[in-house]
Amino acid sequence: MIALRLCALVLLLSAALPAAAAEPAVLPEPVPADWQVQAQLFGTVSYLPAEADGAVIAWTQANADALSSGFLFEAARRLLPADQDKALELYSLGMIRAFYDARRCHDRTAERAIGRLTRPAREVATYGHAHPRQWAAAGFRALERRGLFEHAVSPMWICSQGMSTVYGGENGTTAPAGWDRVAERVRSDFQRQFESMSTR
Repeated sequence: MIALRLCALVLLLSAALPAAAAEPAVLPEPVPADWQVQAQLFGTVSYLPAEADGAVIAWTQANADALSSGFLFEAARRLLPADQDKALELYSLGMIRAFYDARRCHDRTAERAIGRLTRPAREVATYGHAHPRQWAAAGFRALERRGLFEHAVSPMWICSQGMSTVYGGENGTTAPAGWDRVAERVRSDFQRQFESMSTR
């Protein structure tokens, strides 16, 4: 009788748990467009426990074109144990877009922030360096992505991390008229990098 009552209690408590336990409520739909709001959200998402990996990965993949690169690195880190190919592709996508965004900043020191952003996902890069041909294949898939340079978030998410923020210099983006040329150079740089990796 006591065992039956305990079972009933467990069932009641399980039913009372919110659905957010499986899909954390901090993963908003739609994704906020404001880069400053995203910056605050990233801090929350990055601290979600491993139990939330599936939800974080699915949410990031579904919203990859609306999120800054930090989210892509975070999802790649969580995805690596289960699917190395997709983790490397997501990491590569984050790198390509991070460099594109940083090179649209007036303050070129913003590019230095990329190393800091990728540090939490260093195990993805470590795996990729140990498997260069696999990384190259994933990188080529990222380069072939439709709308590669059409992600919606403002490059200010990384421009704001340049040294001008500290010293009060010019802190903004370059004129949009030159962004196609930036995209071409970034694509060419990564194309060469992945071609080199594919022969190792």
